[in-house]
Amino acid sequence: MPPGERPTDAALTLAGVEMPRRWPSMLLGVVALAAAALAVTATVRALTSDGSVLPYSLCRAGGSEAVLPELTGSRVLTTWLWNPLATAVAVIAALLYGVGVRRAGRRGSSWPLWRIGSFYAGLAVLLVAVSSSVAVYDMTLFWAHMIQHLLLIMLAPVLLIMGRPLALLVAASSDRGKRRIERILRSWPVTVLTSPGVALGGYAAVIVGAHLTGLTDSVLSDVWAGQVEHLTYLVMGLLFFWLLVGDEPIPWELSMPGRILMLMVAMAVDTFVGVVLLQTTKPLATLPHPGWGLNAIDDAQAGGAIMWVGGDGLMAVIAIAVYVAWARQPRESRQLSVFERARIGLQSERTPAEPADHGDIDEDDRELEAYNRWLANLNRRG
Repeated sequence: MPPGERPTDAALTLAGVEMPRRWPSMLLGVVALAAAALAVTATVRALTSDGSVLPYSLCRAGGSEAVLPELTGSRVLTTWLWNPLATAVAVIAALLYGVGVRRAGRRGSSWPLWRIGSFYAGLAVLLVAVSSSVAVYDMTLFWAHMIQHLLLIMLAPVLLIMGRPLALLVAASSDRGKRRIERILRSWPVTVLTSPGVALGGYAAVIVGAHLTGLTDSVLSDVWAGQVEHLTYLVMGLLFFWLLVGDEPIPWELSMPGRILMLMVAMAVDTFVGVVLLQTTKPLATLPHPGWGLNAIDDAQAGGAIMWVGGDGLMAVIAIAVYVAWARQPRESRQLSVFERARIGLQSERTPAEPADHGDIDEDDRELEAYNRWLANLNRRG
């Protein structure tokens, strides 16, 4: 808050970000709605199901002992599983993002509509992955399980990241909050977690471990193990694609050859896993579905084909989009990190008579101003 300005609705600070007085009540309201959704769902399931209430209502249809009916064309669109936990998370994320857009607009940073739409589309894909017929049949049909994986580790993360939530957090924060957020994003834990080695190694470990080890049967036969897997896929997808499609204020920003190399390695992992599954002769521990659908071996091979063709296809589309976005950038800024760009902008505005060293506090203020100008330029580019 500028000196001399009276506090209005700023009441508390979280991680250096000023929060209006209405935020606690808003968050409390969201939590209350989520709790109500859980209670209503449990009650409805208790009245209509065969007794397997909690696993079925909160997670996956595989928690029910009943054999699922044949997945016909109409059931693909009409079969849904109410997942209140995922819905609550999506609603909270949507509200926070909307508040961030509004606050950023008040601070002079208008957020592009296509980025807002991208973020909300990512939340929609997330809900489809854990609530639609794909989720209902993910313990019965391995090929549906594989489609769910691609939605969680590729499509949803890419759409969410294209909404630039971290940059929005910075744009919606006070000057003091921006400085603290930058320090957090440049800290060593964040630097390690967002490094190319961790992102690529974690992606490969998740893809291989979830499909070519004994974990596959455990996830297909245990309701809650599947939920852990879903969360792992989403988190690892975010860490991986933040380096590739994100334009966020994180310590790492890869050059175009580095991004293409990471995508090629990831595609090789997807291809390897897909080909191995495509040639498997070992059935997986899916739930029985007598009288309809593929047999267990054909089902596993169909999942491998989806991983190979679908995974590589999505990666190819992402690679093309990354290259096009990179090619549209000014040539002089393509190899620079976000923090280097801010400092270059600062140096270019110094007069020859102005000394370079003004002390830590003044230097921080000037770097923050340059950083804000860089964010504003990005916003104008969309």
